[in-house]
Amino acid sequence: MRYLFVALLLIGGCSLAPDYQRPDVTDAPQQWVEDPGMTILPIVEYGWWRQFGNAELDSLVETALRRSPALGMAVASVNQSRAAAGGASSARWPSVNIGGSSSRSRMTLSQFGMPGSIYNTLYSASATTGYELDLWGRLSDSNKAAWAQVAASENDLLTVRRTLIADVVRTWLEVRQFDGAVGLSKKTVTSQKQNLEMVTDRYNSGVVTALDVHLARQAVSSSEAVLVVRRSDLSRTKRRLEILCGLYPTGKVGQGAELVKLPELMKMPAGLPSELLEKRPDIAAAESRLVAAYAQVGSARAGLFPRLSLTGEAGGRSGILSELLDDAPSIWTLAANISMPLLNRGQQMSQVKSAHAQVEQAEANYVQTVLRAFGEVENLLASDEFLQQQRRFVKESVKSAENALELSRDRYQRGLGTLMLVLESERRLWQSKTELLGVERACRTNRVNLLLALGGSWDIRENSDEK
Repeated sequence: MRYLFVALLLIGGCSLAPDYQRPDVTDAPQQWVEDPGMTILPIVEYGWWRQFGNAELDSLVETALRRSPALGMAVASVNQSRAAAGGASSARWPSVNIGGSSSRSRMTLSQFGMPGSIYNTLYSASATTGYELDLWGRLSDSNKAAWAQVAASENDLLTVRRTLIADVVRTWLEVRQFDGAVGLSKKTVTSQKQNLEMVTDRYNSGVVTALDVHLARQAVSSSEAVLVVRRSDLSRTKRRLEILCGLYPTGKVGQGAELVKLPELMKMPAGLPSELLEKRPDIAAAESRLVAAYAQVGSARAGLFPRLSLTGEAGGRSGILSELLDDAPSIWTLAANISMPLLNRGQQMSQVKSAHAQVEQAEANYVQTVLRAFGEVENLLASDEFLQQQRRFVKESVKSAENALELSRDRYQRGLGTLMLVLESERRLWQSKTELLGVERACRTNRVNLLLALGGSWDIRENSDEK
């Protein structure tokens, strides 16, 4: 019996989980396929969004990190997984419970022909302990799976934090774009009113007909209607930004600030395909869940084998409380229990098959996550080049529209052109400048998305437990 116990101790802790292997993913190239050949500069400084040089943006990001409900939910999820892992860890150690009781009874002596009663008081105290010997690694595998889930939830929190920062910056860029559109619309309204004054003067002088006056008035009304729409867009986007930061949506973000000029383009971050496997938290989370699935297989397999548990109890009883604490008679028991599934073995085998299926699912999810990450970077690198080309052409369009408007106005004032040509030239210029604002914002948003996709250049305090 002694040798059997020693053998069981040697077996204890052996894991039946399969050896973990990172799944093979489609071979990645040594450099990004869609790399347009631009100079890629590393960015390692704290707070990548600070490159925009805007104090309000810095404040909004910090506010979002403190107050965002989405981030709060992710932090709570991490705390929940840590608590669950703590419970799984405690199952590997002996449990000790203590208890005590007291009772008082009365026996009447009248039935024996004697007056009075006898009172009896009894005090008892006990301590029980239990311990399951981890023969096949069931408890250790369950503990490993639980802490792998903690790692996954921590990486989920990192993903939420990074995405939140990027969302704040992207929405702030939208605010800038719409603010610029409002500024353009105001200038257009002013220009159309000036046209109306000029046309009215020429009409009063008998140079033009009433048709030109009506066309000029229509242009003023139309531009004022567009200004209302642009202001609505700006107000709605500001409120969306405030909600994102956990603030009441007043629509007053940037109130009184000059937001027309968009910030300069950010530097291109450094990165290679292979680095995504280590830098992106969503990939790390997928791999942690795969590790947990492997460990769960071992735990399920161990359920097919015997479980050995040791239990013990010690205590004492006394009619006097002081004797209970000092010299009360002691009672103790020690027992060993062994159990294993017999008639319900099929149920346990189903759990093993389910655990293997979860491994296959986690492997597929990991591969899909990696391929999706590669695709995001490749698309964003390609988009950056396309956006730069579009930006050049739109700038040329704005320059040509400005020249066309200047010539059309000159010809109209000299009586060589029509008002319709002036209004059309002005409309084309406003359209080109509005398009340029959109392209400028798209270029900067694409750089933000590229930073997010590469998983690099982020707040060095992200690993803090604080939200």
